[in-house]
Amino acid sequence: MTRPSWQDFGTHDESAYPELWDGVVGAWAPCLGPTGSRLHDMSRGNNWAELQFFTPDSDWQVSEGQYAINFDGSNNNARIDRNLMENPAQTCTAWVRGSTFPNAYNTVICKNEDTNRYWTILLKSNGKMAYYVHANIPVFADGTGLFQLSIGRWYFVAMSYSATSGLSGYVNGVGDATAAANGNPTTGSSFVNIGSHYQALVGGASGRFFDGLIDDVKVYNRVLLPSEISRLYGLGRGGMYQRRRRRAIYLPQAGFQAAWARGSNVMLGFNQP
Repeated sequence: MTRPSWQDFGTHDESAYPELWDGVVGAWAPCLGPTGSRLHDMSRGNNWAELQFFTPDSDWQVSEGQYAINFDGSNNNARIDRNLMENPAQTCTAWVRGSTFPNAYNTVICKNEDTNRYWTILLKSNGKMAYYVHANIPVFADGTGLFQLSIGRWYFVAMSYSATSGLSGYVNGVGDATAAANGNPTTGSSFVNIGSHYQALVGGASGRFFDGLIDDVKVYNRVLLPSEISRLYGLGRGGMYQRRRRRAIYLPQAGFQAAWARGSNVMLGFNQP
């Protein structure tokens, strides 16, 4: 896969994979290049993430040829406006590269209203993932992963939940955990955090900080199919942002050259040859 860049960027109908943009309500891709103290929301929803306690010169790091955000495991996180992750059917995905295994949990992404209401993906001290969807009492769905992660390696993690399908966790496109459905989650109006656990009703304190690199985080307002999760993994970090390729065809009977999108019969433009 060719490394994406801002010039290659495309979403929805501009993308080579528009079907994978269906339902995206938030998308943050450090791999597309540094943007200072904020992460752009590539979903066009303007849900930019504010980088808290970061040093832009050092916390934007290159790993395997692409940028990512370095979370120090101490106090930094990316905070997103509170109008996300309210849908009863959702999927969250992210690329992660842990630097250490935590004493308890390292948070990948979390929307947490209080100790009993939250939606989160975490890395556990044993190097396995945990997936939680809570909604007051009773506990809605907890999934404990089976896949053993290693320090210093990139992994694609994902979690989906709905009252129909239940909870599913994935690592590298393969099912990692499941839990039965138990109603619709209600998470309130707290912020969404990347890289930390946030409790809006408990003093506003963050915790469970991620130690390592995070990249290409997405939130969907629908449950992705297992085949879609697998495809996102196969595309790699930032792969979904590739533009649709175009090719030029000379039409002698019309006397002009037309540019067509790959896999589409829509003419994008033309010029005199």
